[in-house]
Amino acid sequence: MPSPGPPENGMGVVDPCATPGWDEWIGRLAGVSFFHGRPWAEVLSRSYGYRPCYLLMRSGETPCGLLPLMEVKSALTGKRGVSLPFSDKAPVLAPDEGSFERLFRGAIALGRERGWRGIELRGAPLPPGTPSVAGFLEHELALDRGEKELFRGLHPATRRNVLRAQKESLETVFPSGAEAMRVFYRLHCKTRRGHGLPPQPWRFFETLRSRVIDAGHGVVAMALHNGVPVAAAVFLFFRGQVLYKFGASEENALPLRPNNLLFWEAIRRFRDQGFRTLHFGRTDRQNEGLARFKRGWGAEERLLLYHRFDLQGSSFVNGGKGPGSSYRVFRLLPVPVLRLIGALLYRHLG
Repeated sequence: MPSPGPPENGMGVVDPCATPGWDEWIGRLAGVSFFHGRPWAEVLSRSYGYRPCYLLMRSGETPCGLLPLMEVKSALTGKRGVSLPFSDKAPVLAPDEGSFERLFRGAIALGRERGWRGIELRGAPLPPGTPSVAGFLEHELALDRGEKELFRGLHPATRRNVLRAQKESLETVFPSGAEAMRVFYRLHCKTRRGHGLPPQPWRFFETLRSRVIDAGHGVVAMALHNGVPVAAAVFLFFRGQVLYKFGASEENALPLRPNNLLFWEAIRRFRDQGFRTLHFGRTDRQNEGLARFKRGWGAEERLLLYHRFDLQGSSFVNGGKGPGSSYRVFRLLPVPVLRLIGALLYRHLG
C-alpha cells in the first residue's frame, strides 16, 4: 500500500478522499475514530463542498500525527478551518505535546496562507484553562462484557423501561437500503422541529447512506409499534467502535419507551458482533434529561470542550453561543419550510 501525503519525515496537507488506503494507514494512530476516516471526509466534502485540509505527520512509513481540518468558506460565517464540521469530536492525534504543537503551528501557517479567520478544534488535548467557546458531555460504554453483566450495569430506571418496552407491541429492526434512510429522515425532520431546529438537508443523509451505510460502515436501527416506525437511530462504525450519531422518534409514542428497546437491542447486537465500545455522541450540559438517558446505560461521562483560535489576534477566544442553539420560531414552521432553511443554512454553519 503506498504511503500518503508528505515526505517520509515531514508534515504536509493531505486529502483523505483522494488517498487510497487512508483508513488503514491512520488506523495505526492512537485515538483514531470514525470522524478521522475517509468515509466521513467524503460525506462532508460531497454534501457541503468543504475542502479537506488534513495535516499529516509521518516518519518513514509510519504516521505519527494528524490534525484533520475542513475549510469552510461562507459569506455568512467567514472562511475558517474546522476540525471537523458536524463532528462530535475530532481530536488532534499526536503522541506527545511537541507533536501537537508542531501540528497546530502547521495549522496556523496553513490558515494564514489560505486567509482563514480562525481555527476551530473539537476535543483537542489543550492545557486546562485554555479559553473555550462551548462545552458538552460525552458518554462511552464498554461492550466487552456478557449480556447479563451489561444488563445489570443499567440504571434501575433504564432496566425497568427496557422491560416495559418489551411488553409493548414493539420490535427492533435493522433495515438496509435507501428506504430505511428515507424513513429515518421523516422522523428526523419531525424531531428537529420539536427541538426548535431545522433538519440537515436530505443531500447530507443520502450521501451518508451511499458512502457510509451501504459500504458497511454503519447501520440504521428502528423501533416499530404494530409495524409502524416510531423511533430510529443512525450508528456509525470504525475499527471496533460504534458511534451513535443521529436519533429521532415520534413524540406520542415515547410513553412506550421505544428508544429504550432500540438501544438495548442495538447494544446486544453490537456486543455480539465484536464491537468494543459504544459512544453516545455529545450532549448539551443543560440537557439533563438526555444526559440521564445516556448515563442510564452505564456509560462513562466526560467533559468535551470546543476551542476557537483567532488568527488575527493569535489567541484562543472565549464565549460564543456555540452549536446546539434552538429557536422557538422553528417549532411553528411546517417541515417543508424547515427543510428549505436547513438546505440553505447548514453549509455555512459547519
